[in-house]
Amino acid sequence: FSDLFLTYIMELFENTLKIFEDPIKGKGLKAPRSIKQGEEIFQELGFSACVYRDFVQNVCAYCLVHCDNITTKMFPLDFFACKECNKVFYCSNKCQLDDIGIHKIECKWLSNYNGIPTVTARLIARILIKERTSTVWQTNKLFAGNCNNISSEDHEISRKTLIEINLYVSKTYISSSDQLSRLLQAINLNGVIINSYDCSQIGRNPENSLKELVYILIFRS
Repeated sequence: FSDLFLTYIMELFENTLKIFEDPIKGKGLKAPRSIKQGEEIFQELGFSACVYRDFVQNVCAYCLVHCDNITTKMFPLDFFACKECNKVFYCSNKCQLDDIGIHKIECKWLSNYNGIPTVTARLIARILIKERTSTVWQTNKLFAGNCNNISSEDHEISRKTLIEINLYVSKTYISSSDQLSRLLQAINLNGVIINSYDCSQIGRNPENSLKELVYILIFRS
């Protein structure tokens, strides 16, 4: 964990969690009291999210509801695409409106891109937009990446992703290659994958073929 993240957690949950430091593993969090199985310790909204490109037509880009889950089978939703780029889908006008702050910029990039970029490239793009348009979030302060132990295979994946991002994202949003590398490592460290409601393996992970539906919810480190 980064010092900033640990400080943030401690401010919110001073009586629930304590910082400890392991000589091998480094800093971490521990509970000063017994915690019951299933007890919620804390919760935090994901910083950004993105749907696998194979399933963009079936999952709302904002609330992430799947058109084929139990609720939507009982109460069908009319999924529709953004009229400008036709590459991002929403389940309602409210979700489209709530996502407009990010998508109005993303939309231009998607419209100019041949096809749909990989999920990692789109996730980094959304993080860059959020950083630029928000006075609260600063990714250079919130995210930490550990680049010391990266395999040659991971290096090759990273290299291809960085090339793709440079082709997809407006240059005015990229300050340096180090910035992109840091965000890429932050995603690898802090990204959470969400399966479909029935846990079926119907998505695609950039590193592990044919697995999850949504590559999603990067958290502050």
